[in-house]
Amino acid sequence: MAVTQQLVGIAHERLVKCSSDVRELERLIGFEIEEPEQEIDLNWSPSAIVRALKVIGANETAALVDMLFGEGAEILNEAHPKGPPNYFVYEPITYVSNETVLAVLSSLEGLSQAQVSQMISVAAEFGMDMEFSDLNSAQEYYREHFDNLFDFLQSAVGAKQCVVAWWD
Repeated sequence: MAVTQQLVGIAHERLVKCSSDVRELERLIGFEIEEPEQEIDLNWSPSAIVRALKVIGANETAALVDMLFGEGAEILNEAHPKGPPNYFVYEPITYVSNETVLAVLSSLEGLSQAQVSQMISVAAEFGMDMEFSDLNSAQEYYREHFDNLFDFLQSAVGAKQCVVAWWD
C-alpha cells in the first residue's frame, strides 16, 4: 500500500467537532464528505514539491506549504492524534486555519511562472527515482499535482474552510 498525503477542506464547525468527537473524526478520515467540503489525494508529491521550493529559494513558501501538509501544524484531536482506533495513519492528523490556507495560497500566487516551472523541473528530478519512465512524465505528474493543490486551496479559501491533513 502506498503512503499518500490526504487533504480535506472543512468548515470550522466540523473541525471543532472532529477535535473532540472520535466518531466525527472517523467520518472525516473515512471520507464522509459533506457539501461543500472537498478532498484531495496528493499521493507522495508533497515532499518533492517542498524540497523543490527550497532549492529554488522560495523558503517562506516552502515552510507554509510544509505546514499545510502537517509540519508544525496543530494536531486535530489530541485524544486520537493518529486517528480513530479503526483507522491507520502514518503521521498525526493536523489542521490549519482558513487564515493559514489563505497565506499558503497567497505565497504560491506570488511565485512567478518561471519559478513555478523551475520548481516543477526540480521536483521531477527528485521524483525520477520513483516510477517514472522519463523526465517529461515526472514533470507532468508534478505539474498536475501542483495545479490540483492550487485549485484546492482556491476553493478552500473561497469557502472559508480549514484544511485537515494526514498521511495514510
